[in-house]
Amino acid sequence: MGENTAGKKILTAVVVNDDATQLNILTSLLHKERLDAKGYQGAEEALLKMSTDHPPDLIVTDLYMPDIDGWQFCRLLRSTEYQAFNRVPILLVSATFGGDEASNITAELGANAFLPSPVDGREFINTVRAIYAGRKPKKTLRVLIVEDSRTLAGLLARYFKKNSYRVDIANTGKEALKCFAMGQYDIALLDYHLPDIFGDTLLKKFQIQNSACVCIMMTSDSNPKLALEFMKAGAAAYLRKPFDPEYLVEQCSRVRRERVLLRVEDLLEERTRELLKSKEKYQNIFENLPIGLYQTTLNGRIITANPACMSISGCPEGKKEQWLSQNTLDSYCYPEQGKRFRKLLLECGEVKAFETVLKGWDGKNRWLSLNANLLEDDQGQKNIISGSLIDITDLKIAEKKLQKTREFLESAIFQSPSGILIADAPSMKIRYANQAASDILGYGSKDLEGLDGTKNSIEWTAVRLNGMEYNAEEMPLARALLNGEVTKNEEILIHDCKGNKKWIKANASPIYNPNGQILAGIVIFQDTTEYKQIETEKQQLELRMVEIQKMESIGNLAAGIAHDINNILFPILGRSELLLDDLVKGGPEYNHAEQIQQAAIRGRDIVRQILTFGRKTEHKMVPIRIQHILKEVLELSRSAIPSTIEIHQKIQSKCGPVLADPTQIHQVMMNIITNAYHAIDKDGGQIRIELKEAELSNDQSFDLGIKVGRYIKLNISDTGPGIPDTLANKIFDPYFTTKGEGQGTGLGLAVVHGIIKEHQGAIRVTSEPGKGAIFNIFLPLIKESTNSVQPKEDNGNFQTGEEKILVVDDEPSIAMLEKQMLERLGYKVSSFHNSIEALNMFKAKPEFFDLVISDMSMPEFSGIRLAKKLRKIRPDIPIIICSGLSCEMNTQHIESIKINGFLVKPVTRTELAKTIRAVLGQIENQKRIF
Repeated sequence: MGENTAGKKILTAVVVNDDATQLNILTSLLHKERLDAKGYQGAEEALLKMSTDHPPDLIVTDLYMPDIDGWQFCRLLRSTEYQAFNRVPILLVSATFGGDEASNITAELGANAFLPSPVDGREFINTVRAIYAGRKPKKTLRVLIVEDSRTLAGLLARYFKKNSYRVDIANTGKEALKCFAMGQYDIALLDYHLPDIFGDTLLKKFQIQNSACVCIMMTSDSNPKLALEFMKAGAAAYLRKPFDPEYLVEQCSRVRRERVLLRVEDLLEERTRELLKSKEKYQNIFENLPIGLYQTTLNGRIITANPACMSISGCPEGKKEQWLSQNTLDSYCYPEQGKRFRKLLLECGEVKAFETVLKGWDGKNRWLSLNANLLEDDQGQKNIISGSLIDITDLKIAEKKLQKTREFLESAIFQSPSGILIADAPSMKIRYANQAASDILGYGSKDLEGLDGTKNSIEWTAVRLNGMEYNAEEMPLARALLNGEVTKNEEILIHDCKGNKKWIKANASPIYNPNGQILAGIVIFQDTTEYKQIETEKQQLELRMVEIQKMESIGNLAAGIAHDINNILFPILGRSELLLDDLVKGGPEYNHAEQIQQAAIRGRDIVRQILTFGRKTEHKMVPIRIQHILKEVLELSRSAIPSTIEIHQKIQSKCGPVLADPTQIHQVMMNIITNAYHAIDKDGGQIRIELKEAELSNDQSFDLGIKVGRYIKLNISDTGPGIPDTLANKIFDPYFTTKGEGQGTGLGLAVVHGIIKEHQGAIRVTSEPGKGAIFNIFLPLIKESTNSVQPKEDNGNFQTGEEKILVVDDEPSIAMLEKQMLERLGYKVSSFHNSIEALNMFKAKPEFFDLVISDMSMPEFSGIRLAKKLRKIRPDIPIIICSGLSCEMNTQHIESIKINGFLVKPVTRTELAKTIRAVLGQIENQKRIF
């Protein structure tokens, strides 16, 4: 044991293992525990180099090693020749033993503990700590010497004690039985001739009471038959007097070791039989399972496949060997699907429920659902694809039929001129309202759903023909739900929720389940105002038509909101880029234009964020520096937070990069800062933000549930009222919120928690009532990379050209903007905002143009339809499609069109220039090849 510079004692350890990998792992674990650990690949080397003046505080050794193995090494450490190491704790490591065998070996060799190999790092460190703390003392083996000669018994006892055994002596058979009944012995040394009993009789009794005890017979009788009789009776060994006591001790050790090995062999044989049975069982399952199972190498060679797999892929009987020699199953997929399957597998390591069309061996198309995992081969490389496939062709056909039927019924109900309301029982909540019901009652298309059909939550009143007003429970739907009453052609004068008078004719009925209980209620009603009040009916129709048009407009706006906003942002972004070219850098006008450009880029990113949450686009993980995004978030937040709230920031400017999705990280910061602002009283307070790098220790990372290493640590605290203890464990639960109705969904912190976990990080909150709350966010640092996403200035260097380009976009401002941007890049541009006119121009001069850039959504022809017509005229014309939605291309059948490029609006000049040159360059290369 040494001392460090502070005078503190340093614990030392010696690790002996002939496996260099295990030796390095164990030594490294001890170093992390701040132990001075030295490693040796042999016991002889360790004995030569260990200091007897300063013995180590711990010895860790393997059992099976060349030359001096672990068994001999431990005996030497506990022998008189190496007294300096007699008291050093020993930790045994071996892959061969476990359970009782491990405990027995530990005790026999004078060790303190045993761990199976390869060791679990945490268990290893905990065991080392326990040994140092004295919680794992070495176990002493117990020996019972049964010998009527007190002199010989004493001599043998001294030799056993010298080798660290605990010894009891019995001079008669009666004493031996008493001792054996009172304690558990590891070894029993039995004399054959005793005053009151023969030793072999004791042997049989001992075997019955404790079969694990090693019994050794000794006698001075020279009869050779005794040895055979003793061994048959269960004796482990036989010694003839006189003998060397040292030989006896060594013989005891050897016999115990043989016993352990025999038990291990028995266990191994038993497990081998179990494995063979298991193999046979699972081979039978593999052969007869109706689901296709297969394994291939990463480069496509099929390793194995069950009969179902071959049958599903269309392999006929007798063609197994030929089929197995074919490429991997994804080669039967159509090219784009096969590429996407392999790309997903390589990126994620697994693919689940991947649906694709497979062109079978027999030429028939089949719908398949694929599952696959990327596994390691014998060299530890992920080169094996293991998966399953299910033929879902019938399911797809049934789904298609069911979908058509459902769409037909839904369309029929939705378009029915009669109003239809369906309410659940017993909740009485309206489950469905078609458009006619909403129109007749004056609600929006979805506003009726969720209301209580038996109470006054429906804001319209009704009057009977006799002029008496209905109570809520007397309406036809309520009577059907509450009483099971059927209503036919009941005429009612209603005042809808807007106060308009309407005559309706209602039919209502309960809907029963198979047990005769009311499951729901339905009411079908028509607006009969036409027959009651002709003039009023005209007014009602006009209002209703306006309402329908409004609802259709709102629906169209909601469906294409991302597309429209991107079309709006495109001119703003493009014009600001052109302005920056025309203005003097550094001037006020230049700064204004630059701010417009940044605002447009932020607007574009927000739209993409909306598309991300709607699963319209994929998250992109790139190296970023958190401080840059944090600066931007603080600038945005400052304008929305009252001046009475102070924002203090302490941001380490040199924080390293992390691998993250910038949009998601932006969302996390905005959400937590907004929460902090809402937590602070309107009279004022403080928000503190601190960003720095942090090194997490083993204990810290364990508490946070993340790996040991370097992280960026973001602290966001507020001086609000804090979070009560009863709510602290719920804040990350979905839909949990303390805000009032209409002020929050409760999804914010749940989404934040999910994003941080997805980024392999951790988030914790600490709070005391009355003292605010602190959010701590940890994200793992990555190595420095020149690819980190950082704000960078446009250096004005664009890829230019002189080709002739046809631009088509139904937005005149966008078409003109694209024309100006391209002309500044040197291209000759013909611009149209009518796809028919553009098509006519192309028909007139098909060889004049080198490239076509077209919008996706246009009133005359869509971009895809226009591309088809252009390709019929000139098949080799390169085409780039622009769209406000990145997902539009996924829903189009464009395999035969071969679109050359795709851009998502709004497009920067850099993106436009690069894409054009890439497409034209690719075309030029193809021309050179052919």
